[in-house]
Amino acid sequence: MRKITIIPTMKSAFSCVIHHPTVVIPFTVFFLVIGLIIVYTFSRFFELFDMVASAEEAPFAVMGGIFGFFAFIFLIILFVFFAFPFFEGWTFAAAAAAFKNESVSIVDAAKKALSKYIGLVVITFIMVLAWLVVGSLLSIIISVVIFAMVASFAPVPSEYSPAPSITQVYGIAVMYGIMIVIMVAFMVIFIYMKPAYIVSGKRFSESLGDGFDTTKKNFLPSFLIVLFFVLVPFLVNGVLWAVLTVGGVLDFEELLYPDFAEVTSLFPVLIVVGAVLVIVYVVFYAAFYAAVTYAYMDSHEMISVHT
Repeated sequence: MRKITIIPTMKSAFSCVIHHPTVVIPFTVFFLVIGLIIVYTFSRFFELFDMVASAEEAPFAVMGGIFGFFAFIFLIILFVFFAFPFFEGWTFAAAAAAFKNESVSIVDAAKKALSKYIGLVVITFIMVLAWLVVGSLLSIIISVVIFAMVASFAPVPSEYSPAPSITQVYGIAVMYGIMIVIMVAFMVIFIYMKPAYIVSGKRFSESLGDGFDTTKKNFLPSFLIVLFFVLVPFLVNGVLWAVLTVGGVLDFEELLYPDFAEVTSLFPVLIVVGAVLVIVYVVFYAAFYAAVTYAYMDSHEMISVHT
């Protein structure tokens, strides 16, 4: 097993998306489905809002509507949990075909992901369970530290209860930064298990071990690759938020204390911004999965073409 190289991996990932745009199709389908679900969810929410606001509805009808809405949200969560591994496997299979210099067939890639679906779900379950445990422990530790940092000031600034200092604000930001870095490092442990299961043709148990060994021998470059794909969306969202608020498109105070009519007036802007972000994220997600696929295949000397 040879070492993963960061720059060639990143270049090959984005080149794969450019030269083999069919790799983007799985997550395009996924985001379109999620978009339709979100639109339907908003319509259900507005119906529920009108029901709650109306004095004509019986209390039991209102409670039934609230229960039905939250049950629907729970079903959406289940759908995402069980659907997402398939789209991941679909993308891994398509990217692997591109890096093997084969014809990228979306149908064949989908069939391969479907044939490995149960294993992909099991790996996802293991990852989510481990993330919940580690994330909960980190949240407790960081919450205690942050509470200790802000204990010297009250929520409402006054001459008797000073506002948080710049040092304290930076300290809180650093703590959350540390939490993100730890979670990314933990994520890297599992990052090659799915491509190993999809690409290598090994059995499920062998794929888990192979994926772990790949991470163990290439932890630092893998960590830096994943960290890049985690941080860039944060930076994009931060810049976009700054442009919209500084430019006067969004009023921060109105968002803190929203008026329903004013919020709905922002829908055209939010829809356009959301559509642009979805396109960017779809391409970016595809590039991320192409990078992971390339890194795994390159470490096992399975690359037939350097795109």
